[in-house]
Amino acid sequence: MVLTNKDVNCFKFKGFSLKAKDYLKNSNYFINIAEGAVRSDQTVLCILRFILSIMEYGGVNYAIAGKTTETSHRKCCGAST
Repeated sequence: MVLTNKDVNCFKFKGFSLKAKDYLKNSNYFINIAEGAVRSDQTVLCILRFILSIMEYGGVNYAIAGKTTETSHRKCCGAST
């Protein structure tokens, strides 16, 4: 079966808002909290910030937390169960 664009709900990135850019610029603390509406880029921003911090501080241990191990696994691997 071949999927077309009509079959797939594609992610369309339209750029970050000013508030999102401010978060990326100023989220260099030990703990950063992003709040806002459900579809206001928190997941993308937090993942990007996490990757940027790993690149900057490569020799540091990191922890990923979730309510259950299943939710933590989904956040890391993008797997759906």
